[in-house]
Amino acid sequence: MKKRKSNARPGRIRAALMALMLLFTLSACSQDTLPSSETVAIPSSQQADDKTAPATDAEPSGPYTDGLATASAYGMNGEVPVTVRVENGRIVEIKIGENTETEQIGTKAIAALPEAVIEAQSPDVDTVSGATVTSKAILKALRIALGLENAEAQAPAATSADVIVVGAGLSGLVTASRAAELGAEVLLLEQSGATGGSSRYAGGYVSGACTKLQEAAGIKDSPELAYEDLGRIGGFENLNTALAWTHVQRAGELVDWITDCLGVSLSEPGYGAYTPTNVARVYETKTGGIAFADAARALLDRYIEEGNVTLLLNTKATELVVENGVVTGVIAGDTTYQAASVVLATGGYGYNEEWVSRYNFAHSRTSAPSTAIGTGYDMAESVGAAFRNMEYLPAYAGALDTDEDTYSLTVSADVSGWEGSLWVDINGKRLADEIGFTVAERQHAWEDAEENYVFILFTQEMKDSAETPLLNVDAQAGGWDRFETELSKGYCVFSGSTIEELAARAGIEPQGLSDTLAAYNSYAEAGEDLQFGRTENLIPFESEQYYAVRTVPYILLTKGGVEIDTTAAVLREDGSAVEGLYACGELIGGANLGGYGSHGGLAHATCFVWGTIAAESAVSRAMGQEMHVAGYSPLRDTIPE
Repeated sequence: MKKRKSNARPGRIRAALMALMLLFTLSACSQDTLPSSETVAIPSSQQADDKTAPATDAEPSGPYTDGLATASAYGMNGEVPVTVRVENGRIVEIKIGENTETEQIGTKAIAALPEAVIEAQSPDVDTVSGATVTSKAILKALRIALGLENAEAQAPAATSADVIVVGAGLSGLVTASRAAELGAEVLLLEQSGATGGSSRYAGGYVSGACTKLQEAAGIKDSPELAYEDLGRIGGFENLNTALAWTHVQRAGELVDWITDCLGVSLSEPGYGAYTPTNVARVYETKTGGIAFADAARALLDRYIEEGNVTLLLNTKATELVVENGVVTGVIAGDTTYQAASVVLATGGYGYNEEWVSRYNFAHSRTSAPSTAIGTGYDMAESVGAAFRNMEYLPAYAGALDTDEDTYSLTVSADVSGWEGSLWVDINGKRLADEIGFTVAERQHAWEDAEENYVFILFTQEMKDSAETPLLNVDAQAGGWDRFETELSKGYCVFSGSTIEELAARAGIEPQGLSDTLAAYNSYAEAGEDLQFGRTENLIPFESEQYYAVRTVPYILLTKGGVEIDTTAAVLREDGSAVEGLYACGELIGGANLGGYGSHGGLAHATCFVWGTIAAESAVSRAMGQEMHVAGYSPLRDTIPE
């Protein structure tokens, strides 16, 4: 290995890593009882009937240490604090503290698990169906509090390294591991208390051409065919052709790496859940994207143990350090961390309403994790980075625009053609065939509506005859309770005995709505929808009670991103590179690689391909030498016509 250039800042990490071997000791609280809210305790009748319940002067009948202890673990949206009280060795009380887990999802685990743990006298109980991530967080925190598991210790603040990676989502994990493999000392900074990012909640698809799995299935493929797919599905005019060509040449080899090195089991090649590819080159895990996140974390842990990587959790980088136009580090809190190369792997901006409203929607909700706040976009913007395809953000339809003080999606409406309902905008105009739509047509209805407000209209008769409730959260419970609650508030669910009354309450233009329904009723009577060609459920809107539910689009992944070159270097508007700064993952924008289309497996492939490329480029700069990419084929510069 060549001697490092003098501008490299090798991290003083190995000594600090000893702190990762220290265990957190959780001191018992001095309180005698837990706060009453969100607390589960053994009922007095159960204690009296339980023959194993000891007297106060008896030997402990359970394995745990008496007292109060608190610990937390990262759930779906943030830390979930758990406090447990132990008496005579037995768990007698559990409290789940203040948290940001999703209503009707994570809250199911919060309600059910304390009682289950107390009954079993063990945190080794089943997770709650539909709330697995929150369940695992609660049970992990309980194990830590009970002394059955060690909390991850935060290393002392090593302040320099060869490479700093900001963000420990999937792309950040890949970047840090690859950089360590190439001999660099790496600081990996993560704003939350857990690694994995959005991949922990995503589907388990990944794509790539010329893989061993394709070879085993007898499928012939090529980077040229994969490149043709990107242009066919997403439009060559929208994607960055140089990035796309580089991507398809590396993606297949990274799919092989996922199976051979990470040990993730993938399905036989398929065509994905979106627009089919021309050759089967999409692969799926059995357990979703969390399989990638867990395997990448396991690899990272090896480099942590070997002393090449320091992982700093709960460390939010907010500012880049720039010296003479060169990025030389980041600032997190009151600490400056320095390195020869910085890689932004911070994910998208799907949980940042300000960024969403700046480029995309006036009103929206999100199902993105609360860590997707666009920090990397802020940091890149501060050094003059260019952004591309930011106006493109495909979203899902039907999130209720509730009055809750959260940007998170909490309840959505059935937008699959529910019971003859109509979709109108604030002007009262219909937006699509509400029954025979394509996915794209429905998507555009919510994206293109003025103010992004779409009202779902129906009558009392439709409500009474419906086989399932309109609100999906209620469909799980089999009732209309949530609908009635929102109706009583009058914020996003409205009713009226006349069309004019409904329009006034809902904020829809009265004449527009009246004209639309008059025209629609004439179509229903004639049996032919002359506006959109709807042929099913042409039910006249004639009733003594009408309803309107105001909905907005909701977001998961963002598609626009920071412009980079084929080395993952961040570019300015004039095409020059921001020296010392690289980017990867969702931050670089799926639309920049795949255009304006949905491709199965592209998002995860982006994390693996560009996390690897960013690492190789960052290490090359930090170590002062070209990195030999062992096992990878040479890239071809000539882009197919």
